[in-house]
Amino acid sequence: METLHERIKRFRLEKKLTQAKLGEIIGLTNTAISNYENGTSHPEKKYIEAMAHHFKITPQELQYGDIKESFTNIHYIPYLTVKATASFIEKLNPENFILEEKFPVYFANNEHPKSNQIVIEIEGNSMEPTINHGSKILVESIPLGDIVYINSGIYAVAFDSKFCVKRIKENELQTTGRLTLYSDNQNSGFISIKSTEIKAVWKAIRIVDQKL
Repeated sequence: METLHERIKRFRLEKKLTQAKLGEIIGLTNTAISNYENGTSHPEKKYIEAMAHHFKITPQELQYGDIKESFTNIHYIPYLTVKATASFIEKLNPENFILEEKFPVYFANNEHPKSNQIVIEIEGNSMEPTINHGSKILVESIPLGDIVYINSGIYAVAFDSKFCVKRIKENELQTTGRLTLYSDNQNSGFISIKSTEIKAVWKAIRIVDQKL
């Protein structure tokens, strides 16, 4: 599957541009372009439009790939809205839960939705600038027995009576019995939780709707 990050790099190289030059053209630094290409951050809508204009393609083609294929590769994935989060956590059984609402997600030809995937609506600004308030991310659940092996990345975690989307930098469950969840927003802090408090964990796969 070719991701947005890979398409940015491919089109940039096709135009024989350095990261610095592309950044200069659309008003960003070379570091910002590098972060887009390695998947560390996701470009805002205005920068997707600016890059697409320079690449002489549509913003949709840059963001989703071949538009001819897009309409046949939309799948409706169970969708957890902010409003539904409280009751969802209250009734949560990671092995058996039903979300009535669905959200349309584009999948590339060699990519298929999985039964353990859901879409989560983000509340708050603790993960900005990586994920903005109101954005939606595709995540897939991890069996509780496997969470001691998870790697660094962004995860949705249900614990105690709470639910949040945070970054895990280091998995300390096997050494300290705790998991530290960090915000990407420098003005927000971190949460340290006991392994016994964890109800469910989902790994973030990709942003499917980034709000400005």
